[in-house]
Amino acid sequence: MPRWVTTISMSKIKAEFKLIYKFSLVGAFNALIDFVIIFTLMYFGVEPYLSNAICYIVCFFLSFFLGKSFVFRTVKTKKSSELIRFILVFLCAFFFNLIALKVFLSAHINPYMSQLLAGIVYAAVSYILSRKWVFKPASSPEESS
Repeated sequence: MPRWVTTISMSKIKAEFKLIYKFSLVGAFNALIDFVIIFTLMYFGVEPYLSNAICYIVCFFLSFFLGKSFVFRTVKTKKSSELIRFILVFLCAFFFNLIALKVFLSAHINPYMSQLLAGIVYAAVSYILSRKWVFKPASSPEESS
């Protein structure tokens, strides 16, 4: 195989790992904020489903702007079309999050652990759909750095 093919493939692989790393950083930061809000609300007597919904509404815009400007770096694209797609992805991921939460709570898993596990489901659905549909990948590895 020619060396330039390996170089292109390696640069794309490196760019993808960098993107996953950035998404993970933003996700960890957002998850920390999410769970602080959820657990605080639950501590003060707000039931798990309502605390979950309040948290995701509060953190929605933080997630969008960090994804757009830091992770996927699509600042030159139309915000309105990305925001509409992001809303749809958010709703889809939140739907799967609620299903997972219901399953975990129905299985009598501790409500705090259930929230953590449901958050993992949300993150996985959100990443896949954001990467493939909401924020178009940069056309070259240099643009995503």
